[in-house]
Amino acid sequence: MSHSRRCGLCSYDKISCSPAFSSICDPCRKLAELGEKFEETRRMLIGFANERQKLKELANYKHDRIIHRLPVEIASNIFELCMPDSQDLMDLDPSHSTISAIPVQLVLSSVCRRWAAIAHSTSRLWTNLVLCANYLKRPWPNPILVEKWLNRSGNLGISIRLHVPDLFLRQYESTEIINVLNRYCDRWLHLTYQGPLFDLLKLGSADTDQPQLRRLRLTVSRPTSSTSEHQTLKLRPKTAGSGLPRWSLIGTN
Repeated sequence: MSHSRRCGLCSYDKISCSPAFSSICDPCRKLAELGEKFEETRRMLIGFANERQKLKELANYKHDRIIHRLPVEIASNIFELCMPDSQDLMDLDPSHSTISAIPVQLVLSSVCRRWAAIAHSTSRLWTNLVLCANYLKRPWPNPILVEKWLNRSGNLGISIRLHVPDLFLRQYESTEIINVLNRYCDRWLHLTYQGPLFDLLKLGSADTDQPQLRRLRLTVSRPTSSTSEHQTLKLRPKTAGSGLPRWSLIGTN
């Protein structure tokens, strides 16, 4: 009599008939058929979701009676007026609704292709970047998306807020995010950092100054055993003349 066997890991779904038997058992045959139907249904659902998104974008395009009739420059100005205050983004508590909400830039970009094209070409929309991770609710974004965001800011100065949680530090790809930020450190205008010294020491570049840096705000956790006493900050703001940065806060938790 044919029989089936299951992998020792009870959560593992792969089931196969014993090689001692030449024919597949009835439960395995039905499981294989059901698996094919499942994959077919999954592909259909993905297709429906893609089609639904296209129709929503088309509907938004058809319903828009204003933006599509305006010159791109005016539409860009309207989009800029939708942005929250830059200073609020840098200073508000990470739990504030303005910080935790989906960024306005992404909301504007999701309406339709026309709006996305206008938003992506409006450099001022992308000069503020808030990265406040929360291991339960808000994971780190994909570093590739962070790179795209900063690329859209053109050559303008950028304001960055980086909040690295103390707990479960290794769970986050903070190093990859910081590496992306460092590639744009010559355009940092405002930098607000909250987190462990371990990650603060990664910020900046030993080879590149931050000539535009005007405001630096740091809230730093106590050093850990992984922090070498020989490590130093790589932040190199302008050090002479009226362009001295404003060191707003240096704290230790």
